[in-house]
Amino acid sequence: MKVSPIICQWVRAAGRQGSKDATLEVPGLEIGKRTIVPQKLKIKAKIQTLADVHQLCGALNWVRPWLGLTTEDLAPLFNLLKGGEELSSPRELTPEAKEALEKVQHLMSTRQAHRCDPDLPFKFIIMGKLPHLHGVIFQWRNNIKKDQGREDPLLIIEWVFLSHQRSKRMTRPQELVAELIRKARVRIRELAGCDFECIHIPIGLRSGQITKAMLEHLLQENQALQFALDSFTGQISIHRPAHKIFNQDAKFTLNLKDVRSRKPLEALTVFTDASGKSHKSVMTWKDPQTQQWEADVAEVEGSPQVAELAAVVRAFERFPEPFNLVTDSAYVAGVVLRADQAILQEVSNTALFELLSKLVKLVSHREQPFFVMHTRSHTDLPGFIAEGNRRADALAAPAAMAPLPSIFEQAKLSHQLHHQNAPGLVRRFHITREQAKAIVATCPSCNQHALPTLSAGVNPRGLNSCELWQTDVTHIPQFGRSKYVHVSVDTFSGAVFASAHAGEKTLDAIKHLIQAFSFMGIPKELKTDNGPAYRSKEFCSFLQQWGVGHKTGIPHSPTGQAVVERTHREIKRVLNQQQPVLKTETPQTRLARALFTLNFLNSTFEFLNPPIVRHFGANPQLNIKERPPVMVRDPETGRTEGPHDLVTWGRGYACVSTPTGPRWLPSKWSMTYGKDYGKKALKTVLQEIQQTLDAQDSDYNDITHDHLCGEGDLSSANEQIRLLSKSVLDKICNAAENTFYQIPSPEIKTSYVNIKQFPSENFLQFVDRLRSQVERQVQDPEVQAELIKEMAQRNGNGTCRRIILSLPLDPSPSLAQMIEACTTRAELFSAPERNPGLTHPKPVAAAAPGARRQPMSSDQLQHIICHRCKRPGHFAKACPEN
Repeated sequence: MKVSPIICQWVRAAGRQGSKDATLEVPGLEIGKRTIVPQKLKIKAKIQTLADVHQLCGALNWVRPWLGLTTEDLAPLFNLLKGGEELSSPRELTPEAKEALEKVQHLMSTRQAHRCDPDLPFKFIIMGKLPHLHGVIFQWRNNIKKDQGREDPLLIIEWVFLSHQRSKRMTRPQELVAELIRKARVRIRELAGCDFECIHIPIGLRSGQITKAMLEHLLQENQALQFALDSFTGQISIHRPAHKIFNQDAKFTLNLKDVRSRKPLEALTVFTDASGKSHKSVMTWKDPQTQQWEADVAEVEGSPQVAELAAVVRAFERFPEPFNLVTDSAYVAGVVLRADQAILQEVSNTALFELLSKLVKLVSHREQPFFVMHTRSHTDLPGFIAEGNRRADALAAPAAMAPLPSIFEQAKLSHQLHHQNAPGLVRRFHITREQAKAIVATCPSCNQHALPTLSAGVNPRGLNSCELWQTDVTHIPQFGRSKYVHVSVDTFSGAVFASAHAGEKTLDAIKHLIQAFSFMGIPKELKTDNGPAYRSKEFCSFLQQWGVGHKTGIPHSPTGQAVVERTHREIKRVLNQQQPVLKTETPQTRLARALFTLNFLNSTFEFLNPPIVRHFGANPQLNIKERPPVMVRDPETGRTEGPHDLVTWGRGYACVSTPTGPRWLPSKWSMTYGKDYGKKALKTVLQEIQQTLDAQDSDYNDITHDHLCGEGDLSSANEQIRLLSKSVLDKICNAAENTFYQIPSPEIKTSYVNIKQFPSENFLQFVDRLRSQVERQVQDPEVQAELIKEMAQRNGNGTCRRIILSLPLDPSPSLAQMIEACTTRAELFSAPERNPGLTHPKPVAAAAPGARRQPMSSDQLQHIICHRCKRPGHFAKACPEN
């Protein structure tokens, strides 16, 4: 209790009255000339409820500093406060509690505190027996001898007590002393604004008398005492003043001999370990005489820490001689280090309390030293320590792997971890719908966070993946600073991507979309609300750079964003369901686990594929392309083999499946097998014929592949003419001809860029070679024509390039005009090379920009040979057989 200035004035006024009987009543205290006595309390002996016990203990706790009611005296009453959470829960005084109340009434009539003498220094003394230590703040008048006068030299100012409920399970006596000193120093500063002149610590030893040197050693070794006596300038005494109050309590004994060694001992080393799965408690050691590893294994129920603590207790019971203890549990190592003379706090776990009591007793009464070391488990370090720890781990591990649970049990375990929906369980574990629904229905977490089912809504959706996304921001307060979660969902597949950010501004939205693009691809169109982050110029410019269209919804109406709003609900639901498992993880890890469940595990009964499969599986570019059979050339024999199935191919290489296994070859030694083209063509022709009136032959039999291929009885040409109509025969001929032209040439394929005209080669022959390669490598006819024209002008020899440059540029010359010019003017442009006296004519394009050329004559066309049909008079592009 702090003494206010008003009370101090009342006390001074009472002192100036000069009367021995003068007293002053302060609320709660009766302050006389020399003494301070609490007002008489009405102790309610009839205790019925928890509220009655609490009021009684509160009143007694208030008068303790002036009456000296120790924690040991009031412990039976404090114990009545335990158990029961209702204020009306019944309580009844036990015989010990009744005895404690009688002692309280006796002390209230016999004890009192004193007013302080401003001329005397304050002192403090520690009294009591372990574990109930207490202290007294007092003053001592040295000029008065107790046997020569009536007045007592002892002035008790206040009593100091420790809390009945200690903060640690195991507390050493030195820590209790330090806590008392700390509380007393704080209290004297509050009362008088000064520090003690002397602190009496009367410690008794188990053997012999403590000396100042021992006390100094104790203070140097104990960190708690050093903090408690920080900046203390007074004296520390190991003796107590001569007074009956101080002498009636025996000195609390303390064993200053520390059996725990601070450095490793040259003795036996014991390794301990435990497992929560196998419930094995293991200790192992290497016998120094036989050099063989021995072990002590027992089964202990409880947590791994309890099991390993049991192994440590058995080690202290088994080895009274010096030994080193190595454990991979930091908790167990810390408990052993604090066990010497420790005072235990009450523990609700009975098994743990018994083990701790045994350990404290064994260590406190131990004569030989021991050393404790903590090591990290499951390391690949070399040496004796790592080897011993690995042996202990192996002994603690289950002797055999547990049998794999049934499919139904696997589904239950998976749902306990990920909390996926019923269709996801059906797809993953192939159980029935009823079983999957039963697993979800019996899950307490899913029932707690279950939401009503809603229809799909009328939001426009994409017809394919990455056609239309919806993006929005939701708030998840559990994520702290990163509570702004940006969410994007593909409206076709349902694939979701979310990222946690520290804000919802434009930069945060852009960062989220870049991450979403890297995960799900780039959408054609993005739909958001009309928030300021999505309407800013920076955001619109960002979408334009990526080629993404942008739409905003109706202001202040979330219905246009129904898909992403439901996705918000699903993300929060999964996060809440997974919270008991991932409560210690970072927000990013928790969000990633939720996205894994939504994208890869959840599905619907209509579409058992999860959203991520629908998202990427719907892309036609990702479908597996057909790999036709190929003919290959054996590099050893030079023979052509096949056809073989093509496994894979790349730039300059190919892998084919042969009877002897996969074989890698240069791509120039492989050629597509033409039979595959024939099968495709005949299949198409058969489908066309079956849809016409020619679906049957002359004998009224359905047209089959035998009719088209001329196999079996139809191998004769006469038989084919008799049975098949002319229209069917024409379709077969056209399909065969088209298939023939699709078969690549067996010659080595050369890029059309590298096709160049030789110095003495005719320009028409050069164009035919160029055309054949371009048509093989480029499928678009319009692109073929432009490439042939461009490459003919670029890769022609010097003479032909000069002739082409002399042609008018407006309009640009066609390929036919280039061939005509190079054919008719080659002699003229090559003459200067044979006769240096001649000069080149000026380009016509420079002399007459508007000049036009005449079309080729029939005589000139007769010199042109078609490379396709090998007949003169036209180019391959205009060939009638195309």
